[in-house]
Amino acid sequence: MKRFFYYSQKEKTITRKYIGRIILEGLIIGKQAQDLKIELFYYCLTIDGELKVVE
Repeated sequence: MKRFFYYSQKEKTITRKYIGRIILEGLIIGKQAQDLKIELFYYCLTIDGELKVVE
């Protein structure tokens, strides 16, 4: 399953907030590692109170 996120980038820092479906609050944070490569972490809190972290 593919997911698409729209994010903001300032210099090499990447951020995005996310809310929806089962996600009460989510945050994407990362960096531009190379010209065509980014590294991201995704943190969220679900409606069930579960805290998730995805790399």
